[in-house]
Amino acid sequence: MPSDSTGRFRLCDLPSGADVTLAPSYGPHPGEAATPRAEPGTAARLIVPVTVPGSVAGRVVNGSTGRGFAGVPLVLVGDDVRVVSGDGGRFVMEELPPGSYQVRGDCGGFESPARRVVVSEARRVRILLVLEPDPRAGRTPRRCDN
Repeated sequence: MPSDSTGRFRLCDLPSGADVTLAPSYGPHPGEAATPRAEPGTAARLIVPVTVPGSVAGRVVNGSTGRGFAGVPLVLVGDDVRVVSGDGGRFVMEELPPGSYQVRGDCGGFESPARRVVVSEARRVRILLVLEPDPRAGRTPRRCDN
């Protein structure tokens, strides 16, 4: 159910004693549900806090050359957020709920370190992810082997 421009909404004509479960949702970010009870002739107030998402932006670079890496798959460890670095190794992960995350680049022939980041409400965190050649690869790769 959409709300008005101030975030208010109204449910009318509910049967007496009905339990209604309401949960906020901002894009892919659900909030905690609340269950007010409908009583005859009364209005129930429910305040639901909603957070503003943040983002992680940065660059992926080759540790041996210092150049940006395009085409590197990046993931939030333990989450389903995935992006691929673009020109100059730049990337952005948007619409993230505030919290702590680990960003990892997955590039064949390179070690895949994870960087811990803390996303704050309505803020963009900037990071540099340096991929070093994997010594087990037996060579010095110049690009991802994905």
